[in-house]
Amino acid sequence: MQLSNNNIDVDVDVLNDYDLHIADLLRDLFEIFDTSTNIFCSVYYSTSHRVIMQITSIYMVLQNYLSYEIFNNTIFAMIEKIKKYWGEIPLIYYIGLIVDLKLKFDALDEWLQVIYNEDQIKIEEIKNKVNSLLYILYNIYKEKYANNINLIKSSSTTSSSSFYKSPLEMFKSRKKTTTSSPNNTTDINRYLSVETIPFEDNEDFDILEWWKKQKIKYPVLSIIARDLLTVPVSIVASEAAFSAGGRVVSKKRCNLSPQAIEAVICLKDWSLADKRLYDHVREAELVADTENLKISRYKWIKDSSPSLENND
Repeated sequence: MQLSNNNIDVDVDVLNDYDLHIADLLRDLFEIFDTSTNIFCSVYYSTSHRVIMQITSIYMVLQNYLSYEIFNNTIFAMIEKIKKYWGEIPLIYYIGLIVDLKLKFDALDEWLQVIYNEDQIKIEEIKNKVNSLLYILYNIYKEKYANNINLIKSSSTTSSSSFYKSPLEMFKSRKKTTTSSPNNTTDINRYLSVETIPFEDNEDFDILEWWKKQKIKYPVLSIIARDLLTVPVSIVASEAAFSAGGRVVSKKRCNLSPQAIEAVICLKDWSLADKRLYDHVREAELVADTENLKISRYKWIKDSSPSLENND
């Protein structure tokens, strides 16, 4: 196609359907990295239990794109780069996944198949290490917080006095107690025996709030979960907080009182509340998309269009 301007002919390449399709595929390819970055850098919800899910999502997307020969060299290079940084994933991230009631060992087994390309020896090795680390942490926390745990148990016993219960409530409580697990059963065994919560039924599920309410049932494991889930996986948010403080307290505004600094920073944070609300909705959609991606797995891009290498 030629365009004429001031008697000068210029050749212009017009995008055809093939070019637009390539652009759509590239957009979808990079979207998973944008989404993962936003999740890892968040400070308004727990992130440590989401690492394995996002790494799995990245691997699944890259594997799907290998069905296109035009992307092969790029995708292979990206996979090698990911293996360089995430080839040995810290075990603590697996523990974070396990203390998520929606995931636990069921998700771990499924997602390790994707990350390590169904290498059963490697997968079993990781699962054994994770299981051992979980019990090591349990024993350490049980010894460290023994006094707190005993206090929680004694307070729960006191608050459940039968004096305030109706006869039916007393019967139900006694029956539940007699049919429960043996006293020597650990928090871990009781927790792992509980069924996972479906994603679609719990879009507003607050994992930290859930563990807070379960501190009597799981006195040791609830403390482990609290410590794991409250630590962000990225230092970006911390650096951003210091940068925000540096912009407020500058050389020309170094006489601000602590109250004024706090008010300015809080005002800025509150002004972004609507955006964070939207991000929360987007996160819920992401979880649903991840489930759909897991179901479709290798068929996602293969069924989207004819093979690109056959197009001229």
